[in-house]
Amino acid sequence: MSSFLYEKIENFFDGVDKPGISSSIINNLKYPLRPYQKEALENFICYMQMHKKYKDLPNKHLLFHMATGSGKTNIIASSILYLYEKGYRDFIFFVNTNNIITKTVENLVNSNSNKYLFSPKITINNQQITINQIVDNFSISKKDDINIHFTTIHKLHSDLELITKENAITYDDFKDKKIVLIADEAHHLDNEKVDERSWWQTVQNLLKTNKENILLEFTATAKLQNSYYDDKIIYDYPLIKFREDKYSKDIVLINDGLSQNKRILQAIMISEYRQIVASEFLNKSIKPIIMFKNPKGIKNIDKNFEDFVKLIEDLKPQDLEDIFESSEIKAIKELQKLINIDDFTKRLKHSFAKEKCLVIYSTSEDKLEKLKNLNNLEDEHNHIRAIFAVEILNEGWDVLNLFDIVKLDEAKISGKNTVSEAQLIGRGARYFPFVYENENSDKYKRKFDKDFTNPIKILEEMYFHSVNQSEYIKNLKTELSKIGLMDKEENVKTVTLRLKKSFLEDELYKNGVVYVNEKIAIDRTKYNSISSYMGSSYKNQSQNIDNSSSQTMIFEEEIKSSNLTISTVLKISDFDKNLVRVAINKKPFFSFSNLKKYFTNLKSINQFICDGDFLGEIEWHIKSAKKLNIDDDFKISLVLEVLEIIEKKLLANKTNFVGSHRFYPVRISQKVLKEKTIKLKDSATRIDVKDDWYVFEEHFGTNEERAFTDFMFKISDDLKDKYKKVLLLRNEKAFKIHSFDEARDGEGFEPDFLLLLQNDRCYFQVFCEPKGNWSKDKINGFESSSEKWKNDFLKDITKCTNENKIRLENINGNSLSLYENKCYRIFGLPFYNYELENEFRNNFNMLLTS
Repeated sequence: MSSFLYEKIENFFDGVDKPGISSSIINNLKYPLRPYQKEALENFICYMQMHKKYKDLPNKHLLFHMATGSGKTNIIASSILYLYEKGYRDFIFFVNTNNIITKTVENLVNSNSNKYLFSPKITINNQQITINQIVDNFSISKKDDINIHFTTIHKLHSDLELITKENAITYDDFKDKKIVLIADEAHHLDNEKVDERSWWQTVQNLLKTNKENILLEFTATAKLQNSYYDDKIIYDYPLIKFREDKYSKDIVLINDGLSQNKRILQAIMISEYRQIVASEFLNKSIKPIIMFKNPKGIKNIDKNFEDFVKLIEDLKPQDLEDIFESSEIKAIKELQKLINIDDFTKRLKHSFAKEKCLVIYSTSEDKLEKLKNLNNLEDEHNHIRAIFAVEILNEGWDVLNLFDIVKLDEAKISGKNTVSEAQLIGRGARYFPFVYENENSDKYKRKFDKDFTNPIKILEEMYFHSVNQSEYIKNLKTELSKIGLMDKEENVKTVTLRLKKSFLEDELYKNGVVYVNEKIAIDRTKYNSISSYMGSSYKNQSQNIDNSSSQTMIFEEEIKSSNLTISTVLKISDFDKNLVRVAINKKPFFSFSNLKKYFTNLKSINQFICDGDFLGEIEWHIKSAKKLNIDDDFKISLVLEVLEIIEKKLLANKTNFVGSHRFYPVRISQKVLKEKTIKLKDSATRIDVKDDWYVFEEHFGTNEERAFTDFMFKISDDLKDKYKKVLLLRNEKAFKIHSFDEARDGEGFEPDFLLLLQNDRCYFQVFCEPKGNWSKDKINGFESSSEKWKNDFLKDITKCTNENKIRLENINGNSLSLYENKCYRIFGLPFYNYELENEFRNNFNMLLTS
């Protein structure tokens, strides 16, 4: 039995199409929605308009429980656009601290800010919309625009309950208005402090001034054990899932016996090394930020800053030599190989000069201006490299290029401090996006989880520098693992993969290849009709209309319609074209320029209206109680309903990329290194295959990987009887392939293993992927699993090879005698799972040993 609202919504989607996200949301956002953000919005839209149990409830109160850094404000922006379409114009955004307000105004109001989340121009239903910041009360609210009042929860409580002052908001302001209350980390009913409960009661009172009012909460820290929220959590995306999906930096704790000055110097050297790595390996100019944190107070942080300025001004090459001699950190060792120490000393003095540092605390006179600057640290022209702060940045600070936090005070062992510091680290764990080698992987996701020897890995990590006090470090690691930012140490192993000498000497390693494909732009010329995106069902529309009384009702399917005896058939081809144009003009999505993005062969709007490939064959089959009044407004409403259906389907089904059926060769020796060190979770199982068919020496792996190699061991003799060469390679981000399914938008993955076979006539390359039980669906298979697309893709590779749809680029382009007069075949096997081994064995034997 589902206990949380989001579980009930997800169960509702089982067998029901998810609601489309309209173009008025997608086209008016600056950034595309990530998959989990789309899911959050789909849940919200379902609740608001699809689910019979919820859509008509008064005073809706929902909570989005989403990790710090997951883009809650982008969901807020999307929700505002959605609710504007539903007739809402007035919004109250309230938080716990003023600095979050400063940041959010930049996100939602200041269109000149690089943090602004909307498109430069917001257009809904052909009308340009302005976002107005309401400073005092809603008397200046504009009925056709979005009006937002920003405040703190305690000020909201004070204005409404405690103090009467001119122009402040009052309950009377909302008697005839429907409003949306947006609470961002504003503290919740699970708080036990009397004043916070009283603040929250004020919010509840305001919510109930109109039954159409809505309260949306956004938080990363809700206590889910509080049953109050069971029927309110519309989406759950905790930090542990955010990190598992690779949207965060990895956290590295640097703790040693260095003095404070040496700890600071080591941190700025690492920061500068990051800049060098970005320039050398990515051809990218970045300015990594360091935050120096001292919770002892203003006087102490000022003293720390003065000491830092003196340290930089007096810096000498010998100071750096001391760090190189004493530090065991890999980044420091790599830096030493790259630099001339005299030049690098000058570089540090320039990069971290006094004017490139910023000191901020809650009583700063210029605090608001500094907070604005802090939210622009990613700007190309930003010159700040170091920030000194007390507590003010613990909430409401979004910056992607924060890579180091240096704790300046002596470590304190209290649980309260380690919890606070773990949460601060969480705020700094936002991923810094970059593209690697024109790779098709997501720029917003980590790319080197298993390859921590790659120098670029340091751009996917955030370092927390502190003193080496064992109990403090232990407590901090415990808190970080609790919130999902760090794996438990016992679950992670460092594994070194070494190729066997026999494989290193093999001709296949020296000169052999593996074939992979790329993602390519989709050929839009083949999409020459609406049906090519969504089938032809849109052409036949059915409606039940009860017009027996003065109030016309459009029935839902399950309502009895025995009294609806009048049948009417309407064809769009009989409508005046100008009427259809009126409907089209009400939907900006159907502008000719936008339609051309979907239908490259479309010649005109007239063709779109009349041609059977588009709107020309639409019919309505309507049952009603009495004869319908079929006037122009009625016809326009029918067309608008169909256009809405088409728009949602086109938006849902349009993708830009697909995996190519043309495969090209990649040298094995260039991608599979003689030795590679990786980190693996749950890798306590030893994999030790003595036979040469497994190309790696003994190493640790997961249980499922061990089970797969055991299976291969059992059938290895059969393979050797049939093939003159049998080799199994573990694939550690060496070979990536991209799905043929256009719905995946060119998404790719690296199958865990490659089986290479050779007989007298042919070479065979077989992709294999062991999958643990975690990835199975409810019926112990993969058909409803989130990993299904990978399983389907592996089977598609075999199908396309057998149907001669896969094309190989010239294998002898490099005149490799290895492949002369040989065919080359590429296959994929369905997932291997230990509990489903017999099924896998049957597929394996049919393909390779029969």
